Amino acid sequence: MALRTILVPYDGSEQADDLLHLACQEVGGEGRVIALYVTRVPPSLPLDPLPARVDTAGNDALDHAERVTRCYDGIVETRLTRARHVADAVVGEARATGADAIYVPLERSGIWRRWRRARVAWRIVRRAPCRVLLCYAPALDDLDAAAAPHTGSGQGRDHEWPAWRRA
Repeated sequence: MALRTILVPYDGSEQADDLLHLACQEVGGEGRVIALYVTRVPPSLPLDPLPARVDTAGNDALDHAERVTRCYDGIVETRLTRARHVADAVVGEARATGADAIYVPLERSGIWRRWRRARVAWRIVRRAPCRVLLCYAPALDDLDAAAAPHTGSGQGRDHEWPAWRRA
């Protein structure tokens, strides 16, 4: 199945950059990739008459997305939207654009941020009108543990758990 339109919720992270590249390679020159930055607006504020400085971080992230994907000759569209809930904005944009897939970047950072992103990702998966790819980048500790030579036999007490299992 060829994917013609892929939506990437973009936040300027390294994982989002990687997913933008992956999406561009997937659609080739035949489709389009939409990098969507969602500015979350708390319920205490109105969505529309907000000052432009509220969107500064989003505009900076989308400028970065354009620089990162410059080599893909105009198949990347950048969009900025404001919403109360990030997942609802992503799903709404997927419906409005007729996206064939949503590529959601996840990352390993602090426990609070990880939990919040996982919650958003789960809401996107449950409500999405199309396929959803969750990309979870491994932590550097996991990569170091996987690259290290294994010294134990794997049986009994001399077995060493990888660093991520010991924590």
